Parts: sequence; structure tokens; C-alpha cells
Amino acid sequence: MTVNEALQLLELNLPVSHEEVRLAFRKMAKRFHPDLFIEIKEQQAASLKFIEAKKANDFLLKLPVEAINDIRKRPIASQRIKRERAAAPPPPKVNSPLIKELDNIARLFHLINEQGKELKWWSKLRKFNFNPLETVGKWYEFLIEKSFPGEKKLGAIGFAFYRFFRLLYGSIVLIIGMLIMSIGGLIAAVVMLPSFGVFYFCYYFYNQYLERISLELNKMIIPNNFNSWRNAKSIYLKYRIMPMILFISLAATLLFLAQYGSFFVSSIALFYSILVLLLCLSIFSEFLLFRKSVRKRSAEFAEA
Repeated sequence: MTVNEALQLLELNLPVSHEEVRLAFRKMAKRFHPDLFIEIKEQQAASLKFIEAKKANDFLLKLPVEAINDIRKRPIASQRIKRERAAAPPPPKVNSPLIKELDNIARLFHLINEQGKELKWWSKLRKFNFNPLETVGKWYEFLIEKSFPGEKKLGAIGFAFYRFFRLLYGSIVLIIGMLIMSIGGLIAAVVMLPSFGVFYFCYYFYNQYLERISLELNKMIIPNNFNSWRNAKSIYLKYRIMPMILFISLAATLLFLAQYGSFFVSSIALFYSILVLLLCLSIFSEFLLFRKSVRKRSAEFAEA
């Protein structure tokens, strides 16, 4: 966009000031607000006009008044293209549906973390962190490498025996600890793999169903038309939520049957329920992001 194009969109003539640009945009926004029109085609045309006026307003307000009124002080085309390219949204990093679900969950926990900084109990909970490798490293440092008071007072032979028994004792403790963690990890894998297999089998058909819905809804979206995107996104979220009844029903059935089964069956049912809960959190995160976008857009219309 050039200065002349922006001035033409806002119906302004040189010379102008920033205040005149703001007033012109407000008049355009009131004239082409989509809510003022009844027919869909008129709303779409008005929405495009409003978006173009908003871009022109933002473009002119970023420039000094002298650059708007004096052609010699305007930015060259290459600088303008560079800024427009820098403002383009980045491409998606991954296409895997499960990775997207995990990304939604991470975004939700980040939001909870930001909102819960003022809560004392949440601050204490955030400090809890268990890392098996880090724990083994601390054990190794304490049992073998750490020096204790009185070691330097021992003679050469006494110190050699002391270090030998300490190394032997520390090695035995570390081997037992790593063995216990390995067995625990193996048991967790045996429980998690069947649960994840059942969950992924259901999720595969769920994802195929969502892809077909998305292809149809994408046809409804008109470029640079926020209302069309909002309607398509709200319909998509409804279709995304409905199959969760089947996921939750299966989880409830497995938990009910687990009461009459072994500990292994109960563990599988519990882990599957946890996976379903995480999927629900992912959908909830996507819903919050959608509501945030709608509120932000509504606030822009209100300011205009």
C-alpha cells in the first residue's frame, strides 16, 4: 500500500494530519460497519471496505506527518515491501494432529501459569519438578563425589579404604535405584501402550471426520471477511465437541468394567481416561483462543 492509495481509501486530500486521518477512519468505519447492512452480500462488501480503511489508517499513522505530505520523505517501495513481509504470519511448524493437540494443551497450561502467578499454592506447585536423570545425578554426587568433613584427617591407607567402600556402596545404591526406575518405566509402558493404542484407534477416525468437516467449512470462509471465519470456526468447534460424547462414554465403560477386572485392566482404563481428559483440555484451549479472537475483533469495532 502506498500513501496515495491510503489517502484515496480514506477520501483525504493533502495536506493532512494524524488527527484528520483518525477522523476520516472513524467516518468510514461508521459508514461501512457490517452490522448496518441486512443482506449478506452488502455485509461482505462493507466488511471489505472496513478492513481496507483500517489498513490505510494503520499505514498512515505509522508514518510521520512530514512523510505523508512530502513525497521526498516517504519510504521507498523496497522498505515497505520488507515491512509487509515481516508482518506476515509464520507458516505452521507441524501437520500432525496429535502434535496440534499437545500444542493446544501447552498453550492452555501457559495461560493458567500466567493467570496463577499471584496464587501462593500455584507458585508452590510450579516448583515441583521430578526428572529421573537429574535425580540419579544428585544421588551420584552425594554418594560418590561429595566430600564430607573429616576426610582430610584420614591417613593415606584409611582414606583409600574409605573411598573404596564409599564407591562400592554408592554403586550398589545407584544400580538398585536405576533398576527400580527401569522396572517402573517398563510397567508404565506396558500399561500405556494398550491404552494409547485404543485411544489412537478412536482418534484416527475422529481426525478423519474433522478433516472432511474442515474442507467443507473452508469453502464458507471469504478472504478478509472476519464474520465468515467466525461462523465457520464456531460450526467447526461444535462438530469437534460432539464426538467427545463417544470418547467419554468409552472411558466410563472401561472404568466401570475395571471394577471387576485386575489391576492391569484398571490401570489401562485409568490411563485411557487421562488421555480423553487431555483431549478435552485441548478442545477447551482452542475454544478459549477462538473467544479471545472474537473479543479482540469486537473491541476493534467498538473503538472504531
